[in-house]
Amino acid sequence: MEVKTTVYELSQYTGIRRAAMVSGVSLRTMCSVAEQRERAEMDSELDEKATRFLRNLEILDFDSMRAMCTDTAVVWHNDGTGDQPIAEKLSRLESLSGQVLSLEYEIVRQFCRPPEVLQQNILRLRLEGGTASEIHSATYFRFDGSLIDRMEEYTYTVPSTGRRSGADSGPGESRP
Repeated sequence: MEVKTTVYELSQYTGIRRAAMVSGVSLRTMCSVAEQRERAEMDSELDEKATRFLRNLEILDFDSMRAMCTDTAVVWHNDGTGDQPIAEKLSRLESLSGQVLSLEYEIVRQFCRPPEVLQQNILRLRLEGGTASEIHSATYFRFDGSLIDRMEEYTYTVPSTGRRSGADSGPGESRP
């Protein structure tokens, strides 16, 4: 029994350069070592850019944050307000920055599937007057080339009292 193999070139857009059809039945992706390296580098590059965006927020470098985004970038937040232009979001953060004593992101997990990055993180925030809070979030970044085009922030604020809400409540007990 003779097996016929036909090689087809596919578009670069799909990220697949070669595929082989064996006996007209199965299609198998064949990625070269160079292609695998290229994908890993792209993953790493986007991971680093998403992290750098948050590190720029920690040092209140709003100009660098703006430079990392497309002109049409938007942010969606789970507060019900819908999409907001990134320029508007950064202007709002900048106006509040005078009240911030310290701001630190802890990245708990990060997943990358180009052109997207998803992070689970904790923002520890200390404001003038001693107010402190932890903001637990999942932040989604979508890139257009090397620039952020969309962000989605899913957040939950936890007061920094050393005790998590409901952590010590038993079944049927109410929480204050």
